[in-house]
Amino acid sequence: MEVIGRMSMIKEGMKYYHEGRIRHVYIGDNLVSFLIQGDTGVHTVIFDLKLKKVSCSCWGFTVHKKCKHIVCALAYLKDHNKQIFEKIYRELNLKQYGFLI
Repeated sequence: MEVIGRMSMIKEGMKYYHEGRIRHVYIGDNLVSFLIQGDTGVHTVIFDLKLKKVSCSCWGFTVHKKCKHIVCALAYLKDHNKQIFEKIYRELNLKQYGFLI
């Protein structure tokens, strides 16, 4: 994904966060999940610490392995649960995905 596309994704994800599009948050021992209202429906974001994977049910993630819904979820964690945010960011190596929030 090019830099302009990545910046747009981050901007849109932060917009979703500030608009309050998060519908549900689950935080377990090794799994954190979100339901986020997108433009085309509700999408599921999963951070799986046991399998060391991140995923989203949206088309963008299927194609690019990155999406605004994951940015939205990370922004929420950064503001509401810094410890979990840092653990997910570190253990899932999210720098490689371009989430510089």
